[in-house]
Amino acid sequence: MIHMQEYNTGFQDVFGLEKSMPLIQAFDYITNQMNDQNTTIGRIQEEFISFKKGEIDRKLEIKKDLLVELATKADIEKLDGKISTEIEKMNGKIDSLEQKMNGKIDSLEQKMNGKIDSLEHKMNGKIDSLSEKMNGKIDTLQLWMKMLVGVAILAVTCYSPMAQELIKLIKF
Repeated sequence: MIHMQEYNTGFQDVFGLEKSMPLIQAFDYITNQMNDQNTTIGRIQEEFISFKKGEIDRKLEIKKDLLVELATKADIEKLDGKISTEIEKMNGKIDSLEQKMNGKIDSLEQKMNGKIDSLEHKMNGKIDSLSEKMNGKIDTLQLWMKMLVGVAILAVTCYSPMAQELIKLIKF
């Protein structure tokens, strides 16, 4: 096994201090990882040797670990009870919110219906007022048209020689 000091010095001789630092750090990291793995492998070997000698009952250890990790039936029932309680609470909250929202929607609907009715009455009033004004103006226009037709007839009769003869005949 090469010691760290040996390859540190070798890298520095070949690459110089500045360029060799990344390599030295990389090799230090790899060496530390290998040492950690060797320690872990050694611990596993020791446990295996103890198991082979019968010092450790693996089945019993596995059962103990499983009992610690697995939930019991009572734990599951307890959890189911808590979940059911929470679901009931949430359903109650949802129902409460639904009732509040329905009340608010009904209130808004009534307000909107009132405003729509008010606008409808205002619009009908304005339409009726405009209709009356238009009818008055139409009546005035009709009168003017009749007068214009009368004046036109009068003008035609006054300047027409035949009309003058007819007027003379009517006068006797």
